Amino acid sequence: MDTSYLLSQFSLKPEVARTRYRQFVEDRMDQGHREDFYAVKEQRLLGDEMFVERIHRVVKEEATYFYEVSLSELVSSVSSAFGLPEEILYSSSRNRRGALGRAVVAYLGRELGGYRLRDIAEHFKRDPAAISLGMRHIEEEIQKEGTLSKTVRRVEEILTKGRKKKYSIT
Repeated sequence: MDTSYLLSQFSLKPEVARTRYRQFVEDRMDQGHREDFYAVKEQRLLGDEMFVERIHRVVKEEATYFYEVSLSELVSSVSSAFGLPEEILYSSSRNRRGALGRAVVAYLGRELGGYRLRDIAEHFKRDPAAISLGMRHIEEEIQKEGTLSKTVRRVEEILTKGRKKKYSIT
């Protein structure tokens, strides 16, 4: 870990900087636990929305936004669009149609809702590696812009219509 930038904010002399930094931390220890210090954005940035936007500008990157959509809602929409009973998505069998449905839910969950692979895998009681492989397959098929791609885009439109974007969930 490179501490030079942080310490340079307190002094250009390393010993003085360490002393001032230690005092800075100690002066704030009585504040106790502060939730705002743990509000992680996009699973990689720690800070408020203004800070996140500033970081994105500095690195010339667009801020990531997601929609508030539940995994249950994703399952229901995918089930309906693909003509799959929801039970097959939760089934422990290795049914290909169920795997396809889970992969689409996982893909849309990540793209629209900002869900982590682990959370999706837990939702379906599946191995994260299996869900990841399925998602990769869906991404490849979407690139081909065939029937699957059109159906996934239609589900995406249905799920996002009228919803406000927000920063990623933590």
